[in-house]
Amino acid sequence: MHFRLKTAAAVVLALLAVLPGLAAAGEGFMINPKFMPQGTIALSHPAAGAKWRQGEEVQISWSWTGMAGGSVMITLWQGESQVAVAAPSWPAGDQGKGSITWKVPANLPPGEYQLRIRSLRDARIEDRRDVSIGPPVVEITSPFPYETWFSGDAYPIEWRYLGDIGEEVRLELLDGEGAVAAVIAASYPAGPYGYGRYCWQVPSLPAGEYRLRLYSTANPALKADSTPFRIAVPTSKDRLAGQGGRCFRESGS
Repeated sequence: MHFRLKTAAAVVLALLAVLPGLAAAGEGFMINPKFMPQGTIALSHPAAGAKWRQGEEVQISWSWTGMAGGSVMITLWQGESQVAVAAPSWPAGDQGKGSITWKVPANLPPGEYQLRIRSLRDARIEDRRDVSIGPPVVEITSPFPYETWFSGDAYPIEWRYLGDIGEEVRLELLDGEGAVAAVIAASYPAGPYGYGRYCWQVPSLPAGEYRLRLYSTANPALKADSTPFRIAVPTSKDRLAGQGGRCFRESGS
């Protein structure tokens, strides 16, 4: 019996000799702090200095080796203060790689931050990445610069955005002097996945140069203007040439 106890003790001591980390690490491991960490973890995305937007869904990915497997904690810091937790415990991933999609809190003030990831098996195995957070942005991508739209035809008004611009937007038509010539949509869904589209049938308007303006209904200070474009009355020649609304042509009708 005495021999068996000595053998068991020797096995325990051998295990402690090869497992690094904290004296009482997570996930059931007993770690000897005298040894160097037996693993690494490295953030691969976002890139250093990446700029995120309030309310934006971002991809966080990493690679790991050795004891860094198991689970990780991902947090966001400003200075020495932790300001958000992206994942309190998340699988490190298979075959040395892992990732998570995280929505940046919309209430975080714009500024400089640091993303941190660490192994829950050994808190000494970690990586850090500087990022910045800015306000949401939106831009109108259609109409194209100085494109001509014809009265009576339908055209796509399109926009892209990053961050949380709210659930709905307002669309207005501005004349050459910047005055509101028409309200196209007082409230319309902003669209999913950072993209929105509204098919607009151009009313009878004086020919000339116009712009579109898009507002967030939740935050009117968040807005975007299109590049100038023209509205014209179509002639029979335009019709014969196949000119007309892009909404119908794109849909195949």
